[in-house]
Amino acid sequence: SSHELAALLLTETTLYANRTLAIPLYILLLDKQAAFDSVLKEHVINSAFSAASSHGDQSLLYMATRLSSRLTYVEQGKVIMGPIHDTAGVEQGGVSSSNQFQLVNGEELDMCNRSGLGLDMGAISVAAIGQADDVALVSPHPAALQSLLNLSEAFSSSTSLTNVPEKTKLLVYPATRDTSAITYWQEAMPIMMAGTPLPLSSQAEHVGVVRSTD
Repeated sequence: SSHELAALLLTETTLYANRTLAIPLYILLLDKQAAFDSVLKEHVINSAFSAASSHGDQSLLYMATRLSSRLTYVEQGKVIMGPIHDTAGVEQGGVSSSNQFQLVNGEELDMCNRSGLGLDMGAISVAAIGQADDVALVSPHPAALQSLLNLSEAFSSSTSLTNVPEKTKLLVYPATRDTSAITYWQEAMPIMMAGTPLPLSSQAEHVGVVRSTD
């Protein structure tokens, strides 16, 4: 599945940095607040139009009509309320919901990977790995990772999405047992998000896989 491929790519990227290049890898696992419910249908349709090489057809019209007609029912205390006419979001849980969101979020991945701020793996540079709303930013240097995060924040702001600092996890995989450089960077120039330094985590989950730096 695409989730398994994303997990495998992150593992291969980490191993390439540590074992082939003998350098550390900094990984930032982002969490977007209510991503599927917050993305604007206008961005979904625009991204779908771009993905189709700007050749619209009836399927785009159908998608636009369906998204503009979304209704949500809310249940509280066994009482169902609604319908609520949604102005944003895709049909979460539907067959194509993750694909619709990925059309928008894929632009963030492409932008980060084109930046040259990620891990140089020869013919390619990997800076962002994602599936649906699970995004991992990767770089061998914390300053470059900060720049990637800044790009992500700017993209999220432009598409009405929000990265949640409290749920964002920072992992560092050292190439050797000497972690003094990692400690120095964390104390001198920590990764900042929404004006707050992000702490190092020893464990986090990405696309259903729990990763540990221990």
